[in-house]
Amino acid sequence: MGILDGFRRRRREDSEHTQWLSRGRILFNQGSFDEAIVCFQRALRINPNDAETHNALGIAYHDKGQMDEAIEEFREALRIDPRLADIHNNLGLAFRGKGWTDEAISEFCEALRINPNYAEAHYSLGLACESKGRMDEAISEFREALRIDPKLAGSYHYYHQRGQLDAASGEYRDATRTLHAEAHNKLGLAYVVGGLTNEAISNFGEALRIDPRLAEAHNNLGTAYRLKGQLDDAIGEYQEALTINPNHAEWHYNLGFAYQEKGQLDEAITAYQNALRINPNFADAHNGLGCAYRARGQLDAAIEEYNETLRTDPNRAHAHYNLGNAYQAKGQTDAAMVKFREALRIDPNLAEAHYDLANAYRTKGQLDAAIREYQESLRITPSFAPAHNNLGGTYRAKGRLDDATSQYREALRINPEDADVHYNLGFVYQEKGQLDAAIREYQEAVRIGAT
Repeated sequence: MGILDGFRRRRREDSEHTQWLSRGRILFNQGSFDEAIVCFQRALRINPNDAETHNALGIAYHDKGQMDEAIEEFREALRIDPRLADIHNNLGLAFRGKGWTDEAISEFCEALRINPNYAEAHYSLGLACESKGRMDEAISEFREALRIDPKLAGSYHYYHQRGQLDAASGEYRDATRTLHAEAHNKLGLAYVVGGLTNEAISNFGEALRIDPRLAEAHNNLGTAYRLKGQLDDAIGEYQEALTINPNHAEWHYNLGFAYQEKGQLDEAITAYQNALRINPNFADAHNGLGCAYRARGQLDAAIEEYNETLRTDPNRAHAHYNLGNAYQAKGQTDAAMVKFREALRIDPNLAEAHYDLANAYRTKGQLDAAIREYQESLRITPSFAPAHNNLGGTYRAKGRLDDATSQYREALRINPEDADVHYNLGFVYQEKGQLDAAIREYQEAVRIGAT
């Protein structure tokens, strides 16, 4: 074969390869993943060393959910050309799809080593760090993505490498806007976890300015408002999220929680019930509904919901604790103690369960056991003033007046405006014969009680 014949053959092969690759992309855009995969495979039979085609095949496998095959193709593309940042990012996304977050982070970092201004890789790395609980790093990566590309318009590369969207099309603009809004939404979530509520609110607001129908951002903004105690604003955002998507059980639960914190129990009950109509096994909603019923004095209904919570999630310590409280409110102290002990078996550091178990022991006259539980509650939460007060009362009942005095004083150091504790301390001083000190405490109790 002459040089000219070889050249013609290579041109013909290149043309056939390009035709199969282009046909595969068209089929991919139409959602015909299986047919697209066949075309990409035909293209690779003609030119097995084309990284772009291995990448296209990997993307088709990824979007079809076949992560092992996607990883194989992305690795082959990188064997051919390891300098392609886009493909390192794609391999990272496939690793995330498998749940291999550490490997994903390594690939995103490699993409950024090759191209430090690759906004999508910063965004992908932020998502991976968020999933690992590394919130400071997640915030840094989301910020960097938005600094490099304030509208994440560079997502064009993400769509272009899929042959998916024309940069001039409305679809592209919508996709870019959504990704931009999502970046602010994710940054807001990272701020919430980091306790930076004001920064979270700002980013959720920016997400909604870009895309007012991003329902998740309305929900997240509601949660940020709730954390700040702005319950009316929170309720409004949860309602807006549910207007966009009324079939999201967790958002109904969030709305119920906000209503309950606001004291609107009827509305809370309705919201919890709506959540349970969507997901009858939603343990949080059963627990929330039980708390709302208990606050309304409907103890039997509360007990039923707490039991339903535990049917769904038997190891939920707070549900055992709540059930114990409901039994205690019904005067069923032995049943309450069983549930408090079960809560503590699951979570030995549940301070409120130690406290209420101590109260139950005290009710039954088991003062030494009560003292041990109050002390355990205070070991976990030293600033829990009611536990100091009740421990003081238990010491007084055992005749340990100096210990009682010490506990009442500590309770008042934490909360100087508690009239009951001033009265209790005055009573101990009176028993100890320290009448001037007793009078001062009684006067202080009267002053506070009169305000």
